[in-house]
Amino acid sequence: MNKLASAIEIAKYINQHIDFSEREMLELLPRIEVKHIKKNETLFHYNKIPNSTGFIVNGLLKLAFKRPDESEGILTFLSDGEFAGDYPNYLTQQTSDKTVIAIEDSTILLVPRDLLEELYDKASKWNKLGRIIAENTLIKLVKRQQMLLSISPQEQYELFQNEFPHLLNRISNKEISAYLGIRAESLSRIRKRALSS
Repeated sequence: MNKLASAIEIAKYINQHIDFSEREMLELLPRIEVKHIKKNETLFHYNKIPNSTGFIVNGLLKLAFKRPDESEGILTFLSDGEFAGDYPNYLTQQTSDKTVIAIEDSTILLVPRDLLEELYDKASKWNKLGRIIAENTLIKLVKRQQMLLSISPQEQYELFQNEFPHLLNRISNKEISAYLGIRAESLSRIRKRALSS
C-alpha cells in the first residue's frame, strides 16, 4: 500500500469525527511515514520515549507490558482504524514501560509528535481530534482497569468475546491468556465451561 492510499485511510478515520478539507489532509502526507511490519516485529519498544503515534491502516497489534515475573501481559489489542502506542508516555514524554508488537503483518502510518504539536497550534480542529483520540484512549484504559479489578476471569473472557468478536480467530490462546492475566490451563477450563453452558 502506498503513502497516498494509506493517507486516505487515516483521512476516513479523521473525517468520521471532524470535517477536514483535502488541502488540510495533504499537509500530513510529506511528514508521515508508512511502515510495514511483519508478524512478531516490534513497532514501539520498551524503555524508549515515544516520539510518534501510529495509525493502523490494516493489521493487528498488541499493547503489552512485562509483569513482575517477567511474563508478558497484554493491555489491549489494536486493529484497523485505531491508533497504536503508549499514549500516556507519548504525552508526558517519559520512557515507556510498554511495547507494541504485531500479531500479524500490519501497515502503520507513523505520525511524529512534532507534527501533531504543530497541527494543534495551527487549527482548533486538530486540537479537537487530539482530544477525541485522548478521550477514546482513556475510556479504553479505564474500562480495562475496571474489568481487571472487579470481575472474575470467566466474566473477563465473556467480555473479551463481546469486545473482540472480529479478532477471536486471529489471536492465539497464549495472547488471550496474557490479556486475561491467567495461565493457558485456566483459559482451557474457562472455555470448556463456556461451551457446556
